[in-house]
Amino acid sequence: MDKGETMRSMWKSWCGPLAMCALLAMMAMGCGSTETEEPAASQGALAGESLKEGMDLGGRCICPAVHDPVCGKDGQTYGNSCEAGCAGVPVAYDGECEPEGCYCPQVYDPVCGADGNTYGNACEAGCADVEVAYEGECREGCACPRVWDPVCGEDGETYGNACEARCAGVAVAYEGECRDERPECRTDRDCKVGGCSGQLCGSINDDLISTCEYLPEYACYDQEYTSCGCFDGKCGWEQTEALESCLESAGPGGSVLSEL
Repeated sequence: MDKGETMRSMWKSWCGPLAMCALLAMMAMGCGSTETEEPAASQGALAGESLKEGMDLGGRCICPAVHDPVCGKDGQTYGNSCEAGCAGVPVAYDGECEPEGCYCPQVYDPVCGADGNTYGNACEAGCADVEVAYEGECREGCACPRVWDPVCGEDGETYGNACEARCAGVAVAYEGECRDERPECRTDRDCKVGGCSGQLCGSINDDLISTCEYLPEYACYDQEYTSCGCFDGKCGWEQTEALESCLESAGPGGSVLSEL
């Protein structure tokens, strides 16, 4: 074994591949070696050719173990720009690759998805194939289905469903979209019983006046059969089976009085 082979053997066992690479480079420059077993990439580098980022003189990739992802122009995510360079792929942009066709603006305008997660903006939610439940960051326990079942809140605003009203901290006044006119009542407490025989159910803000002629049907408007309350924004008697039965027993005219 000549002196050169001995040195190579010693460097390979003591210092590993990196030292071997440095030794080969030193021998090539210092001794004018004409050996042909040098890797082609190494010879090219010594002649002044540029290597890809992260490659040593032997054409091998040595990248730092740092997770700083980038998206390559091939649509693949790489651990860092060095790894992309070693693969011979230019970097398209920093960060992991977005789903195909999903390049969203870097604007923080949060929305809460129907899956209960907060997304940076509506575009990001769409890219994740998640419907937007409502604008703003998710509130605990407030991921509502995208179902149009409108309710009118006590604030006079229409909400897509009762869940959305609840998430907004607003009590439901009645089902359906808010009517243009002001509702007669919001709760049962807004209604009262009136009339000479207590046969009327109306708003506490109204004067409930009726003729004082007594009819047998009036006895049906009692807590035993029904109650005066707020129904869909209007005051009225709860239509129960007991009330209907009582009115039928009272005779003709009961069906008309039930609308009072």
